[in-house]
Amino acid sequence: MAVMTNASAAENKTSGNNSSSTAYQSQMKAVDHIAVQGLKAMYDVHYARLALFNGHPKDALKVTYQAKNLLNDDKTDWKKYVHTGKQLPNNGDSYVLINSSISQSENFTITPEKKAAIARANVKLAKGDRKGALDELHLAGIDTTDTQVFMPLKKSRQDVTKAIDLLKQNKYYEANIALKDAEDSVIIQNESTKDQHP
Repeated sequence: MAVMTNASAAENKTSGNNSSSTAYQSQMKAVDHIAVQGLKAMYDVHYARLALFNGHPKDALKVTYQAKNLLNDDKTDWKKYVHTGKQLPNNGDSYVLINSSISQSENFTITPEKKAAIARANVKLAKGDRKGALDELHLAGIDTTDTQVFMPLKKSRQDVTKAIDLLKQNKYYEANIALKDAEDSVIIQNESTKDQHP
């Protein structure tokens, strides 16, 4: 499953001294717009399929229940993670952001021009101007790709509930298909500064 990358890194970081605790809080603020709970649920969906393929249906049922509990937790304010537009389907479902990562597409060699561009980008990032910072880097030949992963909340809940029902009936192949449907409904979008500035 390709969606499991960076969002949980901050969550798993342990805090030791005061400075590492501050760094941890800063990282958590950076991923505050990501529904980490949805990401964990998708992990469980994936592990349930692995458990089935390895002949452990009881374990599959256990982690599928975990996914269901995560997706149906009333304490989670799913609305703050919902995204619209960005070429997401308009089908009545709520698409929540469950992962995000940034990658660079160049072999970095320091030059005075790039150093100046990085300094300008840092100033813009400090002011919250993400787009302006990425534009500065692009002009210096440093392109970035922003990868975002969206999960349809309603469909994921339905697929997981269906999988549990099938697992209880010992219909393991059919349960695997329901879990696969949940995985396949995740949408991965890539946005590159190269595409924005041809």
